[in-house]
Amino acid sequence: MGLDDVKRTTCPQCGQLVPSGNSYCGKCGASMSRSPRSSGIEPTSSSPSIRRPRPQYPHYDRKLSLLGRITKLLTSPEEAMEDISLAPDYGGVIVLFIAWTIISIISFNIALQKIQFVGPYGDDVNRMVAAGAAGVVMLIPVVLIIRWLIKSYLIRHACDSKSWNFETAASVTGYAYLPNIIFSIIGLFTVWLLIPSVVIDTVDIDLALAQMDIFTAQTMWITVGLSTLFSLLALFWKSHIGSYGAYFGTHKNCEKGSAFGSFLMIGFLGFIIDFISNFI
Repeated sequence: MGLDDVKRTTCPQCGQLVPSGNSYCGKCGASMSRSPRSSGIEPTSSSPSIRRPRPQYPHYDRKLSLLGRITKLLTSPEEAMEDISLAPDYGGVIVLFIAWTIISIISFNIALQKIQFVGPYGDDVNRMVAAGAAGVVMLIPVVLIIRWLIKSYLIRHACDSKSWNFETAASVTGYAYLPNIIFSIIGLFTVWLLIPSVVIDTVDIDLALAQMDIFTAQTMWITVGLSTLFSLLALFWKSHIGSYGAYFGTHKNCEKGSAFGSFLMIGFLGFIIDFISNFI
């Protein structure tokens, strides 16, 4: 019987043809009776790489409507955020942001109407104030959206980014702004009821500036004090709501306590920026 008639078996490790009956491959030394993984020898570069399959989660059907999600955040935030995180949407976020913008504009206009400029330069000052107010009004929605997107990005990476996507994080973060809107409504009535009206005569510029300084000092406890208090309360509230969203959005891979801390720290950075801007 010639050499070509010898029965051969393919080495499971390197693919070399090995005569039947041999216990080991003459080329790589792998055992002919074991698989490459159990032979203790690393596979060659030609072996296919083994990838871990992504976890498959069961399909989730949305349970709450847009209005139902918003109202449920007030009565049962855990249930609402579970529905939001497992079936994210931007519709509710857009509605909340539109409401927040409208409330901010109304509150801003009420504050401006509390100050009336009269005298020879009264009309000019009023026009300048109106122009500045228009610029602020146009910036409000832009600033809100930019801050929302930045916060969503940071929250996603702070809370186990591999377990959820940006769409889910943005939906959770957007809905979590509901406390800010509620305190904005409270702030609107606070400005309307507590800030006094003042008439500033521009006949004497130095006297007018002194009147403005006095008015600013008298209303500081409202414009800064109460505003700071409302912002802190909203921060803790929305961090509590957001922690549920991150917990369910990451399929329970991010603990609620850790998520709460992430929302609180990231939100506190925004609070510091807002607080400093009051004195600029």
